[in-house]
Amino acid sequence: MGHFASTRTPENIAVLGDMDPGFGTQVLEGVQAFANHTPAWRIIPLHCTQDRLLDDLLREGRVQGVIGSFISARWVTELPGRPVPLVNVGGLSSMTDVASVLPDDVSIGRLAAEHLLDGGWQTLGCVHDAASDAAGKRAEGFSARAAQAGVKVLAPPALDSFVLGSNWNDWLAEIPLPAAIFCSSDTLARRLLGAIRRLDLNVPEEIAVVGVGDSAVDSAMAGIGISSVPLPGRRIGQRAAAKLHAMLRFGFADHTVERVSPETVVVRDSSALVRTHDAVVSRAVGLMLQHPESPLSASALARHLGLSRRALEIRFQRAIGHGPATELRRRRMELTRHLLVNTDLTLEQISERAGYAGAHHLAARFKIETGLTAGAYRKTARMRLATHDKNTHDGRRNKR
Repeated sequence: MGHFASTRTPENIAVLGDMDPGFGTQVLEGVQAFANHTPAWRIIPLHCTQDRLLDDLLREGRVQGVIGSFISARWVTELPGRPVPLVNVGGLSSMTDVASVLPDDVSIGRLAAEHLLDGGWQTLGCVHDAASDAAGKRAEGFSARAAQAGVKVLAPPALDSFVLGSNWNDWLAEIPLPAAIFCSSDTLARRLLGAIRRLDLNVPEEIAVVGVGDSAVDSAMAGIGISSVPLPGRRIGQRAAAKLHAMLRFGFADHTVERVSPETVVVRDSSALVRTHDAVVSRAVGLMLQHPESPLSASALARHLGLSRRALEIRFQRAIGHGPATELRRRRMELTRHLLVNTDLTLEQISERAGYAGAHHLAARFKIETGLTAGAYRKTARMRLATHDKNTHDGRRNKR
């Protein structure tokens, strides 16, 4: 599909959904949010199975642009009708001849690895769908971050067979326990949890599991809350709409790929455990991770665990060298640093996610703990990260 003419007439924009209905809905919401400020746009939502209807709309010239989870480059080239601008938001396969706005899948894997490494897990495994380009990048990011920490990732012997659901038991039986496993989707995580349950293994005490997609359906079907990296679907929808709008307005074909970073791991029961030599403390810190926006006080935490506050304080001091209040402050500040560097959230939004009373409270606390303003820290850390990424890219290019 080549160049197309610029237009200022009313524009029908088709949004083709994703096979993951949760992600597809978020993308549609993001596109609609952009369209609310673009009076000429009329959104035509299509289910992922309605590709024939999309063909009819294109053939009849009834849509001026398409945003959607495209199957492949070949699928794109076979679209009928007059060429219109396209923006892909699906990561099933790699595409270089069409504009794309995608999750930063490598960062998703790295984020999952950091969560598990921070939890003290030293045996890590990874399961991903071999047919998906996005899943491969998530596995790559996970393994790379684990390697930085000196931890080898155990991969199943035949990834394709995991899509079919075979060989689960043999692989799980060979993994040294305790272990933590990253799955490239919540659907795989749910199926893995079913196999773990059939082997009578305890989650998360013996095996922790983290997925991708933040699917309420998969958690409900698994019978346990699945810790997960949410996909930034709404932001992807907004960025895809902005990209499509620019293409329509200025009449050029865009083949760039934009990556949108994830925010954080949503911790639930499948990985709500930080490994220490005291099981009570391990569980207590796991509870802290599950409620960053409304953290439990030390007294509430003690009541939840059936202990006195004094008993909990003593156990924390013996296990990790400080009390639960100090650990809570450390975790909140750690989350704040991550969100400052890896998202464009405002201080007010970060304060809500990290459980602070407001932006002013967060700003004051951050300056006390780090000696920097939040803005200065964000700028410096991002420059350092950009330099690191450039050096890594240059090193890989020189090796080739």
